[in-house]
Amino acid sequence: MIINIFRNHPLMVLFLIALVLRLLFSFYFQQFYFGEFVFKYKDTPGYLNPILNLINHGTYIGDIYLEDSKYFRVPVYPSFLGALYLLVGFEYLDYIVAIVQSIIDSLTVILVYKIILKVTSIKRMAFLSAFIYATYPFVILWSPIMYTEVIQIFLIFVLLYLVLMNHHEKKYTFIAGALVGILILTKQYLGLFLLVPLWVVFFSHTIPKITKKILLISLVFIGMGTVVTPWAVRNYIESGKVIILKAESTGLRARGLDYEAFEKFANLFNENITPMMNEIAYKGTLTFNQHMKFVDNHKIVIDTLAKRAYTCGTSFMEIRIPSGKDIPHEGCDDEIVRGFENLTQQFWNEVSFFTAMETRKDAVKKIFMKSDIVSQKIVFSKTKFFKTLLFKYRVILIFLGFLGYLFIYLQYVKIKEKTFVASLMLTAVSFYVYFSLVIVHVEMRYILVPDILISIFASIPMVFLIDNLKKIFKKEYIYER
Repeated sequence: MIINIFRNHPLMVLFLIALVLRLLFSFYFQQFYFGEFVFKYKDTPGYLNPILNLINHGTYIGDIYLEDSKYFRVPVYPSFLGALYLLVGFEYLDYIVAIVQSIIDSLTVILVYKIILKVTSIKRMAFLSAFIYATYPFVILWSPIMYTEVIQIFLIFVLLYLVLMNHHEKKYTFIAGALVGILILTKQYLGLFLLVPLWVVFFSHTIPKITKKILLISLVFIGMGTVVTPWAVRNYIESGKVIILKAESTGLRARGLDYEAFEKFANLFNENITPMMNEIAYKGTLTFNQHMKFVDNHKIVIDTLAKRAYTCGTSFMEIRIPSGKDIPHEGCDDEIVRGFENLTQQFWNEVSFFTAMETRKDAVKKIFMKSDIVSQKIVFSKTKFFKTLLFKYRVILIFLGFLGYLFIYLQYVKIKEKTFVASLMLTAVSFYVYFSLVIVHVEMRYILVPDILISIFASIPMVFLIDNLKKIFKKEYIYER
């Protein structure tokens, strides 16, 4: 009977498995991961405050003292939180967000199933891919948290499904562009998903005429512009400047211009700059263990600048002594910015390119060998066995996912949608490149999206292997008889 339910109602089964796991984690098991029940995390105020200020005070701004906080938190996810806030109020907001996000993420499981089924035409592969997503721990842990991850992944798979099913139709191509615009207004770097509809349209064999390709590509940009333009217009009215992704700074007290200048310099020495950030904020010193010739040549300047950042760098003062809702610290940010920018320029002038790229190499290694969590306050980070197990599981899934792509292109699995599959691989690799070479900072939630784009194809070599093992055992059984 249970087998028949799986066969006849796979989507219902997958949805319920995903929903039960997410609700169990949200309202019971997360206490063993975080050490307590957590619904609001570090960046949550950045998403919640702008919409609460809009609802309660008429202005979309995260921090009333910082003008730039009007622009960095793009409005899609704050609007989602605001809608739920209007529905249930602040008292029950934590719980309703956890429930609604659990439901939405369970719907994503269905989209994964439908996409893989369309690509491979093999139900077992579709079911296994969806099951992998439904049970993937690094997805589940975001279900109760007021972060963009659940919503952005759902929107991504809506876009992928739409492109896969309707990439040659004008109306749906426009909608795909609009979805890319919505993704940009959910998290700025998700604009990389523009690659998917553009790649699929341009290289599609079902659209032979170049004139139609140009028309459809134009419709993608028009759809994206239709969504993004109102935000840009609002920002221009507010600031007198063209602002889409962010203003001069992020508008966060502990991540001001002084911090950003420091970050660019510190990333030349280490992929993980958190220890250096804390060293400046709490000690007024800055210690390096790479590129020591450069450090020795500029030691006096580095030491002086670290002391000044400790004394009057507003971001570092904020880290050490949070100002809360009071007036932010005043300091000497311009001096700090100039100092770190000069050091960064001197570094690139004095250090060879390949030597300077060492931290980028470390970031690339971390993508595929990451085995720890940045925040040591998380209880899970102290459970070595389970932590190692989960990170190895992630690496295995990514390896199998890459193998799945290889199987497709070696024609072990015959599909008609190679162009679509290629667009996903291109997008995933673009995310890895962006985080390792541009951002130079690799956290699990950053690389979650490309991880998923790769791992949903892990089912292909798994089913292929199982089928071949069955054939081998069947032949041996017949031979023995």
